[in-house]
Amino acid sequence: MSIRRNTFYNLTGNLLPLGISLITVPIYLQLLGVERYGVLAIAWILLGYFSLFDLGLSRATANQIAKMRNATPAERQAVVWTALALNAVFGLIGSVALYIAAPPLLENVFKMAAPLRAEILAALPWMAAAIPLATLRGVLVGAMDGRERFLAVNIIHVLSTALIQIIPLMVAIAYGPQLEGIIAAAIGVRVLTLAILYLAQRKELPIQTAQWHPQWAKPLLVYGGWVSVTNSIIPILETLDRFIIGAMLGARAVAIYTVPFNLVNPLRILPGSLSRTLFPRLSAQAPEEANELAHSAMLTLAALLTPLTVAGMFIAGPFLELWVGPEIAKDATPLTATFLVGIWINSIAHIPFSLLEARGRPDLLTKLHLFTLPVFLGMLWLGAHLGGLPGVAMAWTARVWLDSNILFWLAGVAKSSWYYIWPGAVLIFMAWLAVTWQADAYILGMALTLLAMAWAFLKSPILRQMAVAAHARTRRYFHDLLNKQA
Repeated sequence: MSIRRNTFYNLTGNLLPLGISLITVPIYLQLLGVERYGVLAIAWILLGYFSLFDLGLSRATANQIAKMRNATPAERQAVVWTALALNAVFGLIGSVALYIAAPPLLENVFKMAAPLRAEILAALPWMAAAIPLATLRGVLVGAMDGRERFLAVNIIHVLSTALIQIIPLMVAIAYGPQLEGIIAAAIGVRVLTLAILYLAQRKELPIQTAQWHPQWAKPLLVYGGWVSVTNSIIPILETLDRFIIGAMLGARAVAIYTVPFNLVNPLRILPGSLSRTLFPRLSAQAPEEANELAHSAMLTLAALLTPLTVAGMFIAGPFLELWVGPEIAKDATPLTATFLVGIWINSIAHIPFSLLEARGRPDLLTKLHLFTLPVFLGMLWLGAHLGGLPGVAMAWTARVWLDSNILFWLAGVAKSSWYYIWPGAVLIFMAWLAVTWQADAYILGMALTLLAMAWAFLKSPILRQMAVAAHARTRRYFHDLLNKQA
């Protein structure tokens, strides 16, 4: 099972849905109208929050199944069926909680026209039914991840994403843009996805072995509980800056801040795909082997992302001028550079994050985030008060660097990793200084980008292997082409 190939599967599985959304979102906006589409987005937000009733059992399942690589099928089945039983119960509890909590939330928190509120309330039973579907789906995906069946998982994911975008759209075209029909169609696709996920592993999980195994309940719940708390804190850490900006600097500032953040945030898809690929391998390996693999992955990410980050800082200004106009670009360009400094280290930190979870220590991640949350709040207030939007962006980046360095230390990879990646950090900070002090320093930008590329190829054996392979394929292609012409 190739790490490179599985990472490609996970990366493709994340990128293709973005392409599908680029096509379908304008059609939805035209068909539903902006306000009705906004209400539909609120419905998906609610479903996303209440899907936290998974309580980390999907990750716990992946971790345990990966560790049981040499176990008997019956032992693995006991883990998965127990996790499915637990998540069925938690999903039903989440379903009831959504059904009770949604009406007052829709009435008092979210502003919308009365007819649209009536539409979404009519769809509430469908929304409630989606919660147990999501929790059960998480366990089945976790079981496949633990067995490193990433190709099958991503094929199903891309297929379900396409269907969940297209089928509700077809329903809206055929029967009108009422939210109840659209949401019901989307839930129908989720039922189909759940069935496909089970059929993909029915030989490993025959229905005859479906049984509750109490000995697995406690370890799954303890591990999953810590993961669940971490998963609840991370969205707060990711959105707290925009709440502070809205409260202290106003809505226009939120828009200017969000544009560059959303522009660079997709860079985290690559490290997210790699860390998901590595997680079952890190879970199954001995500590020394896992540390060696994690170190290699961190160095590879640093080598890949340093040239991209440096180049991105200098390209961002002209791109933003074309994309959103010179007025917003003037404020957004230095913010983009500051975010990229944070995205760089945060991307590398995906690996020690996964390493700690693979070791069975998600509690350390929860304690870290509980520690940084009040610190981050103070940093944001101080940044907004003293520096406005640049101050908030610097507070976000400082928090990410603090988090990442503590993660390196907790995972035991700080000394060895920084020994190799510090030149990349120096190049990143030099580029940031150049962009924030002199936004048109393009010659310097090209020089730093070339220097970053040279450092990347010098330090990463994987990049050198890829370059040699690409060169050989190119030479073979032109050689064959010339022979045909002769």
